[in-house]
Amino acid sequence: MWNYYESPILYTGTLSILLVPLYFFYANKKNKIIYGILFGSLFIFLLFPFFSHFFNAFSANSYRWTFIIIIFISILNARSLDYITENKMKFSNISLYLLISSIAFVSIDLLLIGNEVFNWSQYFAHSFKYLFISLLFLVIYGVLIKKINLSTFKNLIIIMICIELAGFSSITVNRGMYSKESVESKIGYNDYTNEAVDYINNKDKGLFRIDKSYNSVFLADAMIQGYRGVKSYNSLNQPSYIEFLRTMEVPFKIVNHPNYLTGLDLNTTYSRLLGVKYLLINNLALPPNGYELLDQIGNVKIYEDKYSLPLGFTYNNFISYEKFMEYNARERDNILLKAFVLNKNTTDSIGYKEYSANESDNSNVLASIAINDEEIELNNIEPIMGDINTSLTFNAVTSDPHIIIPVTPIESINQEIKVSMTISSNITSEGQIFFGGNDGFSEENSNTFKYGVGDTYYERTLDYWVSVN
Repeated sequence: MWNYYESPILYTGTLSILLVPLYFFYANKKNKIIYGILFGSLFIFLLFPFFSHFFNAFSANSYRWTFIIIIFISILNARSLDYITENKMKFSNISLYLLISSIAFVSIDLLLIGNEVFNWSQYFAHSFKYLFISLLFLVIYGVLIKKINLSTFKNLIIIMICIELAGFSSITVNRGMYSKESVESKIGYNDYTNEAVDYINNKDKGLFRIDKSYNSVFLADAMIQGYRGVKSYNSLNQPSYIEFLRTMEVPFKIVNHPNYLTGLDLNTTYSRLLGVKYLLINNLALPPNGYELLDQIGNVKIYEDKYSLPLGFTYNNFISYEKFMEYNARERDNILLKAFVLNKNTTDSIGYKEYSANESDNSNVLASIAINDEEIELNNIEPIMGDINTSLTFNAVTSDPHIIIPVTPIESINQEIKVSMTISSNITSEGQIFFGGNDGFSEENSNTFKYGVGDTYYERTLDYWVSVN
């Protein structure tokens, strides 16, 4: 009812429930064949996901194309009404009673099943829909048996369509996004994010992006609350941004679909590359390395990245797309700080030097951190052989096996922890690294990774200031 992006869009008015079958009852043989083939083709397109993918140029499995079905049903409705008003239908009482009785039976049956299985009775829309169908039956039947003249019939149809439009549009308009409670309680889109954004805009008149460790409502916060962000819920998301996220293996944390862009997973390198300068936090999330607390408004803390990059900057070096993809995701984000990626099948690189990973780079110096084996916790895990420091083979006792490793970071200018592991598995699944301080762990401070059958290498740098568990 509220999903305008992924679900099929089929609703064409309750009038269609009667008029479409009526058309196939009384149309001539030629029209029955033509419209029957079209109807069958659209049904097949709707049934098999391949066609939804095809109609979106293989970019997403979206049903926005289904507006064609609405146009098709509207044409059938118009032709049926034309038959009725022009007296082109030759009615037999038996077929007429059979048609109306069948539709009434199906409608009542669906209503009963819907109430029992889907609890439809709690929604005004569904009760209203079937009441409206009953009224349409009376109007259409009154015309067919000559109890209502055509002029009255046309006026009644227009009035009932207007009532239906007003009734069902209220579902979209009154979706509960704003209420008196949300305004007074500073929740939802009216939370303290608005004051924090105003504070930032008054302080900084430049071009930048703002990220949040939380959602006020959903991924459309930036559009509603008026700031340039990195999260989005939109069927027209920029394909280049989607390609960047997937190339850099940034997880789509809600669902792996280009309509749901859940941000940059609080990765500071990606944030700096995309011009994120400020970060808002109102939960247990920890500020990344390099972020400085500016102020707090309500429950929202405002952080500024001291090492942020502008929205536009230049490179001296380049790397080909093919060579770029040979590196893992962690190596790619470091490369993007030093070189731009040349488009596929492009050879024109005049004036730029080709990037080489063999060149000396002293920006990262790694030091080993000692781990006390006695402090390691294996929860919901049955060890089989080996240990955590070398190679651990285990069986999961429940669906939530996890390992807790207490560590104390070495004091340094860039206080980071690098986690690397090779996972051997006989199934394809998903893992997650949580990291936190004395306040424990939270979903906001986590990195998701996928692994497949066989050996999968995973590497991640956790760039947080505090002591991390």
